[in-house]
Amino acid sequence: MSDESTYSLYDQIPPLPVPTLEDTAQRYLASVAPLVDSATYAEVEAAMNAFTAPGGQGPRLQAALEQRAASSDNWLAEWWDDVAYLAYPEPVLINSNWGIWCDPRQPTDDPAMRAAEIAARGGGRRRDVVLLSDGGGIGAEAIHEARLLRESGARVSAIFVPPVREPYGMPPSQRDALERLVDTGDGELADAGDVRRLATVLVAPPSAAVERAFVAVTYDDHGRAILVLALIPMLLLFRRRG
Repeated sequence: MSDESTYSLYDQIPPLPVPTLEDTAQRYLASVAPLVDSATYAEVEAAMNAFTAPGGQGPRLQAALEQRAASSDNWLAEWWDDVAYLAYPEPVLINSNWGIWCDPRQPTDDPAMRAAEIAARGGGRRRDVVLLSDGGGIGAEAIHEARLLRESGARVSAIFVPPVREPYGMPPSQRDALERLVDTGDGELADAGDVRRLATVLVAPPSAAVERAFVAVTYDDHGRAILVLALIPMLLLFRRRG
């Protein structure tokens, strides 16, 4: 076993290189070719040639990217974390999960419908559904799916997570829509900031029998009280002697 720590050789890793504009253009065209017909490909190729031509947008953006890379070990890291993951307004469970497959022949943006499909395909022992949502876009179709879930023996609860700001191009936040959804699904609604209420939602008795090993467990933190009790014997050490 090596004695070197995980990041002991980090300083020896070369900075992330910046691909040339020409290489990026060729790779892009190669990825597009299998997906379009010859006429469409000709249009894409012409647009790419205009983009990469001297004086076009391509060379200016390439220069800006190279300038960014000159002052960083990894010019992509911040964009990868903040833009590709943290700022992406799509559910991670569906869009970045290798263990769950959703039927592409039945596309839907409805969270309740997608939850029903995942519950059915996942084969879980507890089919209760807890949605994390700001309520945007929940309409009659979602209410219908919640009713079907309830009739199948599941229960639909929700945790309201208000957006920091309304996402551009997305339905506005609607807490009352979540209230209608959980009423239909015979579930509970909690706010993300209400820890006790949140625990009630997550550990409430399931609507169907579940093996004991799969029942959710919650813990109360009594650490501070225990600490106070532990200090009492120590106080005796500092008592005034007569």
